[in-house]
Amino acid sequence: MRTIDINRLLELSRARLSNPTIARAISLQKRLRFHSEGNPFVFGVYADEAVSEYLDWVKMLLPLDKYNVFVQLFRTPVKSTALTAKIYRELALFFSSRNASETYQFSNPTYLGDWMEYKKRVLHEPDIWQTEGWEHYQLSPNSVLIVDLPQEQKTSLPEPYFYWLPINEVIDYETVDGTQMAWIAYRQEGGIVALIDDKSYRLYDMNGSEPKLIGEPREHGLGYCPARFFLKRSCKANEPCLKTNALVPVLADLDWYVFFSVSKRHLDTYAAYPIYSAYRADCDFENEETGEYCDGGFLRDSNGNYKMLADGTIEVCPKCGKRRLAGAGSFIEIPVPNQMEGVADLREPVAITQVDTKGLEYNVKECQRLEGSIFDDVVGSNIDEDVQSKEAINETQVASNFKSRSAVLSIIKTEFEGAERFVNDTICRLRYDAAFLSSSISLGTEFYLQTSQELYDKYSKAKNAGASTSELTAISTQIFEVEHGNNRDTLRRVMMLRQIEPYQHRTDNDIIQLNSSGLLDPRDVELKLNFDKYIDKFERENGNILNYKADLPMAKRIENIIEVITGYVKEALKDRPVVKPTTPPAKPNNNVE
Repeated sequence: MRTIDINRLLELSRARLSNPTIARAISLQKRLRFHSEGNPFVFGVYADEAVSEYLDWVKMLLPLDKYNVFVQLFRTPVKSTALTAKIYRELALFFSSRNASETYQFSNPTYLGDWMEYKKRVLHEPDIWQTEGWEHYQLSPNSVLIVDLPQEQKTSLPEPYFYWLPINEVIDYETVDGTQMAWIAYRQEGGIVALIDDKSYRLYDMNGSEPKLIGEPREHGLGYCPARFFLKRSCKANEPCLKTNALVPVLADLDWYVFFSVSKRHLDTYAAYPIYSAYRADCDFENEETGEYCDGGFLRDSNGNYKMLADGTIEVCPKCGKRRLAGAGSFIEIPVPNQMEGVADLREPVAITQVDTKGLEYNVKECQRLEGSIFDDVVGSNIDEDVQSKEAINETQVASNFKSRSAVLSIIKTEFEGAERFVNDTICRLRYDAAFLSSSISLGTEFYLQTSQELYDKYSKAKNAGASTSELTAISTQIFEVEHGNNRDTLRRVMMLRQIEPYQHRTDNDIIQLNSSGLLDPRDVELKLNFDKYIDKFERENGNILNYKADLPMAKRIENIIEVITGYVKEALKDRPVVKPTTPPAKPNNNVE
């Protein structure tokens, strides 16, 4: 059994950040939060350290006057938070894969139902991975997953649970492979330290001169420590415990992105508040006691000589001699030309200095370049959205773009699969002991990389081009899966209704025009034009369509539903007079049936 000496643990618990990897992990996560925390109220918790470190870096780049202007314009949350939010929206697409699956094997089949109910009711899966888990991926990739047990068992089966432990609460640890913990010690409230290893859970009171064990050790019987780093991928091969997420490799570029964004904001102020300049009025400073007076911002003595200081410089006038960087809205006084000294009077007495257009254009272009480069580097897209929408882009380039994005999503989903499998397998072993055999968790391999709007545009183009019914059905299936992928019941309902509705790829206007020829079945026309009304009537009489004769195969269920609804349609049409066409039919939009 690998663990830590208890006296050594007492020493470490009273020190702060004795483990250098923990210190580096905390520093890394500060930088991630700086660029990812969009809520200004939450951001304030970390602002002191994160902002100070960033501004210290900026201070090394700029002269003091310009740095002061930068600080005045600097605000949180910084500009990069909008970009990272956009990036994370793209990366979160792996949660809605079309072929995700999971299976669990138990020697006692009754445990499967108990597990699926416990998993949803107590562990809040799978939602917790898409909410709390995704937040930890973004802001705290070095957090640790802990599977724990209540102090007392109050039910027939143990009720294990899990949580993410912030790395700053960890005192020390040792890993088996850089991810799986051999043991871990971390702080709790009131000077309590928890120690978990491959044998038991223990709590120690560290408030006295010696560690005091609280209660008895709780043996878990797993044979391994029920704790691991949330993520497996590391920043560097020689430091496997320093974990990384998709944003870490571009943190330096994000720093520059914020720098140029603030710099652009500085130049923007000149448009509304240009610099004004005019001839300087003579300074009237004169020291009556010493006879010193001002001459062009510097002092002369009563004899007309410049007043020299001990360091060899000329003393400036205390009234007008202070100089500073002229910013937006400044008013600058310029010495009046002296024709006696050969200085010609060639300028306007009052002038306005506008923004440096080239400087502004450079900052704008550099911000745009950095934004596009960062997005492409992280998301895997190498084709701009505007370019991608143009016809000039070929199918090979689009396919390459999707393949690149899929590769990035696959890396992230693999991280979540490993974390989820560790948590669920460990909880199942603690709850069901040897009755739990194995599990298989896959978040899928086919991702929805197009938005519903992009798919609607694709559908419209295909329909106008005369695509076949099967092609249009395939695209519409993608649309339904993207729009309703997170709600399986809604998706099932939409897919069922599609099999009932006639002429699903025709609009009502198309049907009216085609019906004027007298070639369409009146019953199909009636059902198409009043589809929602007939579905509502069916569900009033038979309940939710999803539950109708659920014990039958789907094909038989659809057949029975159509039979019932057809009866409604016949009833509605039996007393309705037949209207013969009187005008030639108009040409429909396309030839899809």
